[in-house]
Amino acid sequence: FAVDDDIIVIVDFYYQNHSGVLIDPATLLSGHTLEPLDEWTQRHKGPLSYFSYHRRYCWQSRPVVTPQILSADLRYIHDRGIRGLASFAEAGDWMTFELQHYIAAHLCENVATDIRRLVVDYCRHRFGDAGPAMEAYYWKLEKLATRCTTMLGASKITEGQLLRGEELLDDCHALLRRASRTKGLLQRQRTLLDRMVIGLRHMAFSLALHRAENDRDRKRLEATIRRNLALIRRHRDLGLFVEPFWLTENHFMRIYGTTVMSTMEKAQRWKALIDSI
Repeated sequence: FAVDDDIIVIVDFYYQNHSGVLIDPATLLSGHTLEPLDEWTQRHKGPLSYFSYHRRYCWQSRPVVTPQILSADLRYIHDRGIRGLASFAEAGDWMTFELQHYIAAHLCENVATDIRRLVVDYCRHRFGDAGPAMEAYYWKLEKLATRCTTMLGASKITEGQLLRGEELLDDCHALLRRASRTKGLLQRQRTLLDRMVIGLRHMAFSLALHRAENDRDRKRLEATIRRNLALIRRHRDLGLFVEPFWLTENHFMRIYGTTVMSTMEKAQRWKALIDSI
């Protein structure tokens, strides 16, 4: 169908796994391609925009940053004539994705902006003298989130990925401790760092859930889910977590419990999840 030239068309690639760049076919879930993007760029003569999922519910409020992926995606989109960017933000987990929004805004002004310089500038202004430690933290965190965890059970995490994830997690904790020990930090900067430790603990639970799933250890899986949910509910209203149905026991079991549930139980969990929405 035709759309008038004075209407902005937003192209939305919902079926990305967001652990890799858009141009990589492996990033798209099975059965999906970039053909709709090519169709719109060839057919529509008016303005085109891209709906970016660089901040996404499916990350379950984990502290996810993907500066390199975001930069690569926006360059790719820009090369195809798309000049707009749409996304969303919520107060519940604003802090988790703050760097993502900062980067996206700058890249919309100039897609060729040096992504590493953006991270440096953000860390310097947000964390003062702790900036260098936080720069290293964010680059480690990107690797941890995209290479050692998964969304929606899209793929199994291997033992090698888990071991690497645990190493990166230790590095991230060490960098946050180093940043917190920086002299002369303002109280608001210390508060930010304290909250980031809480978010990183949520990431640690993700690795623990993957390991319990791989070990087919239902008792440990359920116990880890309960501890994770307790952490989230203990720290509401800190800008770290959005807590609707995707942070519930049924949702966690749907994602991580594939090896320990029967087909019937999976269907029952799914129905309970849908009924709760």
